[in-house]
Amino acid sequence: MRKFKKMPIVLLLAACLVLSLTACSSSTTSSSEQPSTASVAPVDSDTGSTLKVGISYAEMSVPFNVKQAEDLVSYGNNLGYEVTELNANGSVEKQIADVEDLINKDVNVIICMPVDSDAAGPIADLANEAKTPLFTMNNNITGYNPGDGYYAAYCSGDYVQQGED
Repeated sequence: MRKFKKMPIVLLLAACLVLSLTACSSSTTSSSEQPSTASVAPVDSDTGSTLKVGISYAEMSVPFNVKQAEDLVSYGNNLGYEVTELNANGSVEKQIADVEDLINKDVNVIICMPVDSDAAGPIADLANEAKTPLFTMNNNITGYNPGDGYYAAYCSGDYVQQGED
C-alpha cells in the first residue's frame, strides 16, 4: 500500500518551481545550475524499489510544454527517480487512459497537465482509487480542490502577470 507521506515531495516542489520558471525566460540554464545527481536513488520503504513519477501532458506541440517536459524529466532523473511521461495529444479520453496506464505501472505520484479542467474529474477519481498522489500543473480540476483525497496540489504561474511583465 502506498503512503501519501512517502511521496517524493522534494521532486514535486522542485517541479512546481521549474514549472513556474520554465520557458518564461529566454536564457538557457548553465550546467552549474542543474540539480546534482543523487548519490542514492530514492526508494519506496515498503518495496525497496526506486520511486516512480508519472507525468501526463495535455499536449506537446508548443515549446513551453516541451521545455517543461525536458526540465522535469532531467530534474527527476538527476535526483534518481524513474520518470515516465505520456502525451495525451489534446484528447481527454487518451489522457484518462494514460493516467490508468501510469497507475498500472505502479507510479508513486502523478503529475498531470489536464487537457480540459472540466473533464478531468475521472483523473482525480482514478488517483484517489489507486491512492496515488496527484499534482496538476497549469490547469486545475473543476469541482476538485487540492487536498481532497489524493489530489495533493495544483501548480501554476500567474499568466496574467507574466503577460503584463
